[in-house]
Amino acid sequence: GEVVGRTTLLVLPAVANGNGLPKEEWLVNFVQAERKAGRRVLIYVRQTGTRDIQPRLVALLRDAGLRADVLSSSVDSRKREQWLNTRVWNLDALVVNPELVKTGLDLVQFATVVFYEMQYSLYTLWQSMRRVWRLGQTQPVRVVFTAYRETLEEKAIALMGQKMRA
Repeated sequence: GEVVGRTTLLVLPAVANGNGLPKEEWLVNFVQAERKAGRRVLIYVRQTGTRDIQPRLVALLRDAGLRADVLSSSVDSRKREQWLNTRVWNLDALVVNPELVKTGLDLVQFATVVFYEMQYSLYTLWQSMRRVWRLGQTQPVRVVFTAYRETLEEKAIALMGQKMRA
């Protein structure tokens, strides 16, 4: 329980230093292109707890002139459909954790799905992906997975792809 000594091995700067990261810049450009094509974008993220990235993504999208919002866990599960119906028509993008929408909701208002962070549960991945493939969908659905090259996230996407094919 007593600290005898402490040595700093490495100091790393903060990842988010105010400048946009390449993946964030890609997301903003992608949502802008989808809006021009008349498509709304559903953006799935996993980090919505202690390291919640949703507010940052929404701020970046809004700073670029896009209409974006977050469906958070604070919205009661029985009221999520109503919440969506009152807001979604005024949005270009909705940021949400896939766990919140994996069952019971139809999200046919969106034609494009972006998995900004990889979902490791195959069940949740399939269920959240299928929210937009429902009766009433009028556009071809596009699903996009994002990752930096040569990272564990890229390997995880490849592994999930193998699981999906199996």
